Amino acid sequence: MNETIDRLDAPTHYSLSEAEAARLESTLATIADRTRLRILSIALRAEDEPVCACKLVPELGLTQPTVSYHLKQLAQAGLLEREPRGAFTFYRLVPGALEQVAEFARALDEVAREGSNG
Repeated sequence: MNETIDRLDAPTHYSLSEAEAARLESTLATIADRTRLRILSIALRAEDEPVCACKLVPELGLTQPTVSYHLKQLAQAGLLEREPRGAFTFYRLVPGALEQVAEFARALDEVAREGSNG
């Protein structure tokens, strides 16, 4: 029998329900933007320290309304938490918010490695 079909019938280490797939799709759609990826990388670089939105404008080289729009998208997706401090707003990564994306990427990588070894 065809090896590809046999692998599709084999039990998998990672499987998504419809709801999980929808949630993952939404998260991936949100982060599939170069500005949002850069914002996430800045937040990651800051580790657990919140980053002031005012610091992102010069670092990204974008206007304040554009940066605010992308921050809002990331916050609404549950990836960043927002912390108002007087006239400024600070953002930090939500712990575990990208765990499903990381698990899915690890599963894809594992399957790809198994396929290249077999």
